Amino acid sequence: MIEWKSVRPFTYRGRTYHWRTDRNRWELLVAGRVLASVVADAVYPEMWRIDPGGGVLSDIVKLSRAKDAAVRLVDASLNVTKPLRRALPVREMESPATLVPSRLELAEAVP
Repeated sequence: MIEWKSVRPFTYRGRTYHWRTDRNRWELLVAGRVLASVVADAVYPEMWRIDPGGGVLSDIVKLSRAKDAAVRLVDASLNVTKPLRRALPVREMESPATLVPSRLELAEAVP
């Protein structure tokens, strides 16, 4: 049986996150669901990898960087689920050359 040690919850961009660890693995929870893990690297001691799920691991980094990146990845994935607003059509802009009077126009305007 795994014995988890909980860490005090924290808030990032209005959402509450919670870490728990068993020394070889850190799990990031949001509302009681594990959304990402940071796991110890099998070859290099004191190096860690982010496991966002799906069997893909990140490159190796130090623990503090891995935890920070995991929070940002989870936050980004949670924000993507919001429906995106459709962009308004872009109006054709005038060329900057038409906005500046030519020398001929300036010469005709001077009495």
